[in-house]
Amino acid sequence: MAFRAKCRITGVHSFSDLHPGPNGEAPKVTQMQVTLQPVFGGGDDDANKQWSKWTPSGELRLSITNPEIFPELMNGKTFFVDFSPVEG
Repeated sequence: MAFRAKCRITGVHSFSDLHPGPNGEAPKVTQMQVTLQPVFGGGDDDANKQWSKWTPSGELRLSITNPEIFPELMNGKTFFVDFSPVEG
């Protein structure tokens, strides 16, 4: 059975190259470690209220290396996380 969790970013840590670039520029960010926790209740959000009724706590930690999404990874930002079983 698939389900969707509403999660909020509660921690963001960036990791950089150890050395400056060839022209002296600052080391570039190569990885972001993001910690998410489930959003509880839901007020008028029926889907989230139903899900969080059965899963009131937890933590998900991801290491992300795609620089295109680094700007989206901010503390307090909320995302849906979808869980679907893999067949086979």
